Amino acid sequence: MTLRDRIVLKPCVSDVVRLNEWLDDAYAKAQVNNPSPADLKLCINEAFANLLSYAFEATENPKIVIDIELQREQAKARVLDNGRFFDLRHLAGGRKTQGSVCPRRKGASASR
Repeated sequence: MTLRDRIVLKPCVSDVVRLNEWLDDAYAKAQVNNPSPADLKLCINEAFANLLSYAFEATENPKIVIDIELQREQAKARVLDNGRFFDLRHLAGGRKTQGSVCPRRKGASASR
């Protein structure tokens, strides 16, 4: 069985609870029975926390969209947002680093 689902969140602490309840419900529906859900849940929560902390200072109508695809032995997630991107090439203190960060792409994907 493959379960695909999506949730749209606001960058607020109360939506952390909504996110985790949604993930737990999805894992149960998909009958995932290995460590993947816990690993992926941790990754998604970390991404959400980083977005909550850094991405939306000057964003009107901020939102975070999480898509998941769950199977018994595999879990995938995609996190999209409309916040400002993090550019590794411009670190604090004016240092520049070499990198291939694409400023037009907003989001991240993870699979386990």
